[in-house]
Amino acid sequence: QALKDDRGNLLKVIGMLAHIWGRWNLELEDKFRQNEVLLMMSALIFNVVGALEKGRRITPEVPIATFEPACAYFLLLIHAVEWPKHWKQPIIGRIQLLFPQAANQLPARARSAVSDGA
Repeated sequence: QALKDDRGNLLKVIGMLAHIWGRWNLELEDKFRQNEVLLMMSALIFNVVGALEKGRRITPEVPIATFEPACAYFLLLIHAVEWPKHWKQPIIGRIQLLFPQAANQLPARARSAVSDGA
C-alpha cells in the first residue's frame, strides 16, 4: 500500500521487505511468506532496472544518476539474498551497464562477490 500511495517510497518498501527477510526466519515459520517476500523484492528490483533501461533508450538525454544509489543498494541486496545465481548474474550485469561505478559504493566483500556475479 505504501508504494501505491507514493512511488517515492520504493526504497523504503524494498528496505522493509529486506528487513522482514533478514530479521525473521520465515523459512521455518512460513515458507510461502518467505517466497512471497523474496518474489516482491526481486520483482521490484527487476522492474526498476527495466524502467531505467527503457528510459535511457527512449530519452537518453535525461539523466538517471539520481538512481545510482538505489541501484547500489539493489546490488547489495542481490549479494545478500539467496536468489539463484542464474537470476543474479543478468540483473547484476544490467545494473552495471547502467551504472558502472555503482559497485564501488559497496563494502569490499560484497563488491568482490558482485564482480564475480554471485
